[in-house]
Amino acid sequence: MLKKAIPVALMLMVNTACTANSNEPAKPEFTALVKVYKSDESLQCMKGGVSLEKMSEEILEAGIPIFCQQKNKDGNMRPLACGGPAGKINVFQIPVEALEAAQDLGFKQVSELRRFSDQPCQ
Repeated sequence: MLKKAIPVALMLMVNTACTANSNEPAKPEFTALVKVYKSDESLQCMKGGVSLEKMSEEILEAGIPIFCQQKNKDGNMRPLACGGPAGKINVFQIPVEALEAAQDLGFKQVSELRRFSDQPCQ
């Protein structure tokens, strides 16, 4: 009986200490994030395309923080045709509050891609 009472008492003391010293409403420790993308403009059978680093400069210059970035594919099937779009995209995780600013730069939400295979940010 005593072993069960001690953890409960400690939890009550911690909760009381955390709430008793603050008159301000609790602030969230994290912000909601959203993934946006833009084509890297690469073409099949050719090297090139806009790098993550180059595209991230565009986002950062607009004052949008980036939590992670990655190369990916849009998931759409295409006929193999040299010179045709490769379907590679640059994906950035940003605060949801910055979504409209990113859309003004031509980015779209990855949730709009029907066949996108999301990967966790690293």
